[in-house]
Amino acid sequence: MNELKLKKLLHAIAYFALVFLAIALVLKQISRGDLFVGIADVLKMLADLAAYTLIGISAFFYVKTKRNLIYMITYVVAVIAVVMFVILPLF
Repeated sequence: MNELKLKKLLHAIAYFALVFLAIALVLKQISRGDLFVGIADVLKMLADLAAYTLIGISAFFYVKTKRNLIYMITYVVAVIAVVMFVILPLF
């Protein structure tokens, strides 16, 4: 029973982390303006991408347990924002 509560808590934290990350990336992109990325930045982005992927997967399980349209919409918007501002600048 405690394991289930912990799992739900971790999924909730991952969901909110993903949403906050998406907002932060949007704000950073608006204020940054420069899309030039050096080799070190690319490596950092790849490491971040792995972390974002884990967060996204974990957040999905949290959203799945909620079965609420608002959670699903914010999840999808957050994932799209992360893909747009993390993946696309790599290319």
